[in-house]
Amino acid sequence: MSDSAGTPDISPSGGPNDDAYYTFSGIGEFYWGTEGTWDPPEENVGVEAWVRTSSLAQVNRHVFGTGDNTTGINLGYDATSGRGWFGSIASVALAGTRGTGSYAAGDLLVTPFTPELVREKIIATTHGTTYLARFQINPESGQNSVPHLRLEITGNTALKNISLVTPLPAGAAGVPYIVRFEADSTSTTLRFNTLDGDNATTGQIADLVVAEPITATPSAVPTAGQQAQIDRRYGLFLHFGINTFHNEEWTDGTKPVSSYQPTALNVEQWVQTAYEAGMRYVLLISKHHDGFCVWDSPWTNYDVGSTPVTTDILAAAAAACEKYGIKLALYYSIWDRHESSYPSDEAYNQYMFRQLSEILGNYGPVGELWLDGGWEKANTRWPSIEIYDLVRRLQPDCQVSCNWTIGSPSNPDQTFVLPTDQQNGYPIRYFPSDFRLGDPYSPAFPDPKHFDHNSDSYYLPFEATVTLSSQNKWFFDTGDLVNKSVDQLASLYYTSTAQDNILVLNAPPDRSGRVREIERSTLFQLRDKLGLSAGAPLPKNITANATGTASAVWGNDTASYGPQHALDGNPETRWASGPSGLTNASFEIDFGANRSFDRILIDEFEDAPGLGRITAFQLQAWQDETWTTFHTGTTCGRFSLHDFPTQTTGKVRLLIDSATDAPAIWEFQIHQAGHSFTSWRDQFFPAANTDPAYAWNGDPDHDLRINLIEFALDDNPTNPTPSGKTAVQTTNIDGENKYIFSFPSRSGTTFSGSAPLTGSADGIIYQVSGSTDLQSFTTPLEEVPPTETSSLPPLNAGWSYHSFLHTTPDPPAGFFRIGISSASE
Repeated sequence: MSDSAGTPDISPSGGPNDDAYYTFSGIGEFYWGTEGTWDPPEENVGVEAWVRTSSLAQVNRHVFGTGDNTTGINLGYDATSGRGWFGSIASVALAGTRGTGSYAAGDLLVTPFTPELVREKIIATTHGTTYLARFQINPESGQNSVPHLRLEITGNTALKNISLVTPLPAGAAGVPYIVRFEADSTSTTLRFNTLDGDNATTGQIADLVVAEPITATPSAVPTAGQQAQIDRRYGLFLHFGINTFHNEEWTDGTKPVSSYQPTALNVEQWVQTAYEAGMRYVLLISKHHDGFCVWDSPWTNYDVGSTPVTTDILAAAAAACEKYGIKLALYYSIWDRHESSYPSDEAYNQYMFRQLSEILGNYGPVGELWLDGGWEKANTRWPSIEIYDLVRRLQPDCQVSCNWTIGSPSNPDQTFVLPTDQQNGYPIRYFPSDFRLGDPYSPAFPDPKHFDHNSDSYYLPFEATVTLSSQNKWFFDTGDLVNKSVDQLASLYYTSTAQDNILVLNAPPDRSGRVREIERSTLFQLRDKLGLSAGAPLPKNITANATGTASAVWGNDTASYGPQHALDGNPETRWASGPSGLTNASFEIDFGANRSFDRILIDEFEDAPGLGRITAFQLQAWQDETWTTFHTGTTCGRFSLHDFPTQTTGKVRLLIDSATDAPAIWEFQIHQAGHSFTSWRDQFFPAANTDPAYAWNGDPDHDLRINLIEFALDDNPTNPTPSGKTAVQTTNIDGENKYIFSFPSRSGTTFSGSAPLTGSADGIIYQVSGSTDLQSFTTPLEEVPPTETSSLPPLNAGWSYHSFLHTTPDPPAGFFRIGISSASE
């Protein structure tokens, strides 16, 4: 700003209102008001000075000043005595050591300090490999804040140099950190030093671990965690927070916490609603874009702990999920419009890691983490690697994704791709991810599943997120009074859950803190339309690999109207017979092998709502080289369900005896719905009772045998006394002692395979295996006629005994094990 003679180089020459100016005399440089006095405004004033320190060679050289040392602000630099920078504000030194000698009393002297080594760790590394350093800084006894430290990470070069300056909030025992670096040598050093003269000890750095991050594994098929998510298939999205009280979808983080005032908060009612609607999980907003947290987080005051209603929503939801036997999933916005550290990636990422550690570490099992808001920054700025590693360490089975998961091949970092436009091989924008998101869209048909990162391919199912609201509102709004129609929602359900994908349907609690009856009614009507049952496994369509043939196709256009369109899971394509005026037709399905089922869904094309064309039909099974009718009806319509006793066959035919015009079918699905269990349960408990004790995994008589097992083995769920219907008996065959195991199974069960022998009927899978040492259950078994069961209790209608022989000659001991599971889980 000045030349060597001290002559000022200032443009413009005056201040903002031409009433102030800079002066540079070579001895004292000041920013003065008009005629030598400065009358600054009452609000805060900021001044920025840029100085080339290498040209300063004078003692007591002032760089900036507003008056003398007793009344003004001064900043100076002394290059000759080694004191460096110094300054004062109205004779008050803010930090460091006061000046002496030629420095007026009260001047601020800032001099370099010598850092004190607190801790050092040297690790073996691989050049080019990414590592995460995880640690916690703890306060010492009597400290209200953690010490100021600096972390230096070095290999061949300086890799990281980070200031670890974080206040310790009330309720936090320490400050956790996650730091990522890429090694550039075979040995990397992590060195913690004091900062700004703070005292610190080695004990303040706790749990230091350096390791490669846990990441996703390339795969062409679902992982175990992905398969569990696919099997859950249907959940309830619950948007609730400060937005609920403002009729806004996205508030900006400035709404007062006092505005959060639910009058009759009942989180268990939310979870019970999902359970009664036949859903398998709830997805709960923990923090939306506004930054408001529905749990009491020590890292912010913008949370329920600072409101008139301090209930921890996450804790209440976790307890209710455990009670009702459904899974908890959590939504967390990585975009935060309230948190002051958000503009700084380094600071905000640590804030985010701390909050994610809370919600994933303090509330029991979490099945899914749904991240949102990533579009607000370049996706490369988000710490996706650190988040994934954190989740996997805290919740190994939790599935992770960020909204708008898939990018454009031409520009993946900037451009996301709609689910309907995605193709196999497109890049993953937020890697690692376990599934795809893109609300509020549905997947394409056919839906791609394989997406790339660094030339590797990863299997990613799609989770569709849809609102009940006809206005597509996510949060409660006083003007949002109409929901989508049940038929529209049923179509969305079948579209979204086909092709091994998932649907979460949003029903927001209102300002009382309860899900409204209008939403509950819609959800329960949809449950009945879909044939779901509280606490029961979801019906599974078994036509995925079946082939179809038809007696007629409209205009012989098989590509557009062929029978395959009724089997593709897409409610927007159909088989259409023809020509116009045709009054009968048939549609056949070939499984290629015998399959068991007890329900068929027929989604018929209608000329108008409620006006289908079919007036009489038969459902037939191919048995003994002929078609056998097992169900008849007169009308179908949209999403009609037809229940009947379990059938086992390799082929099924829909025979349309009469119709008002050429019949057409959007979807023809064959389900193993397990409604035999529902009928059995209703014999023991009231049909309308939706208490979780009466669900598949309930145990109302507390005998440690859940209802699924009681049903499978013809037992009584109200009596803890064993029925005696399972037994191991000894017999002598050709002079050798043998063991025979007998038990009931649902009628129609046939067993095949070996170690274990497996059979299924009515949605139940039985697996029988043997052992001689209770360690290896690989002993061969042979099914034999149940001739030794005459002494066992008689069975109810619908069950029959099966017996299995231990084939090991004269064993010292014989053990049997039977495994029972649901075909729909």
